[in-house]
Amino acid sequence: MELLTGDAWTAILNKIKCPIMFKMLTMVSKNTKQQIVRFAKLNDIIYSFSCREIASTGYLDILKWAEENNYPSNILTSKNAAAN
Repeated sequence: MELLTGDAWTAILNKIKCPIMFKMLTMVSKNTKQQIVRFAKLNDIIYSFSCREIASTGYLDILKWAEENNYPSNILTSKNAAAN
C-alpha cells in the first residue's frame, strides 16, 4: 500500500466508501493515514465514530476492537449489535 500513487488511492477509497473502514485503515501506517485524511477532507467524509455506529453496520470484529480500545459505547451499542 505504501507504493500506491494518489490516483490509485483515490480509486481504492472511492470503492470502499465506508467511514469505519477509513478509520481502521488510518492505523496501518503514517502514509496510509495521510492518504485517507486527504481523501476524507476532499470528499467531506467524517470518519469519527462510536461503538453504536460500528454495531449498526454489522462490523462486530471491529466493534470488539473498538470497545477494547475505549471507544464510547452505550445501551444502543448492544441493541444495534443484536440487530445485525
